Amino acid sequence: MDVYVDSYNNIWAGTLGKGLNCLNAATGRVTHYLHDPNNSNSLADDNIAAIISDEKGGLWIGTFGGVSHYEPNTGI
Repeated sequence: MDVYVDSYNNIWAGTLGKGLNCLNAATGRVTHYLHDPNNSNSLADDNIAAIISDEKGGLWIGTFGGVSHYEPNTGI
């Protein structure tokens, strides 16, 4: 489980078994991300261990099932 604040001040909260949540700082809207075995762009697993960003603003999400990459600009 991990919490991360990105460069837009959005709060990303990883859970154990319930995926990844993002609180949009500007709108107050919460988006929930889950693993979907039929979608290769979804999280690798719903158990989140770590969240970090790269130099381009992308997020790397470490899960118990592998690593997922998320691009805030594209939503993928």
